[in-house]
Amino acid sequence: MPLPVPAPPVIPLVVLRAFTPAPEAWMPAHRGVDLRAGAGQPVRAIRAGTVVFAERLADRPVVVLRSNGVRFTYEPVSAAVPVGSRVAAGQQIGTVATGWSLFGPLHPPRREVRTASTSTRCRFLPSGKPRF
Repeated sequence: MPLPVPAPPVIPLVVLRAFTPAPEAWMPAHRGVDLRAGAGQPVRAIRAGTVVFAERLADRPVVVLRSNGVRFTYEPVSAAVPVGSRVAAGQQIGTVATGWSLFGPLHPPRREVRTASTSTRCRFLPSGKPRF
């Protein structure tokens, strides 16, 4: 069942690579959508919720938004709002971090359950031609 996404995380919303599900939950797959975005570009809340994490993790800035039991993890995104902030859908929560020459991922959504669940991951790629 798709989750409602009333606000795009970046504007313009340009999908470079679509979600590819795994045959089984434990198998590798591309659990996300790659989006084009440039360093310094505003990143907006996909849904209304609460910022529950905003710090560096694994050497990159990460922002986590919780909305009705669903977590949206954005990286590398430098936070514009502190932890505990309630944000509206479409409100700016940060900017794409500088220093990422190939990509920066955005990870929405992941349901907060203990069993296997579907996770969607989006990546911000440079505004120019992707380099691999």
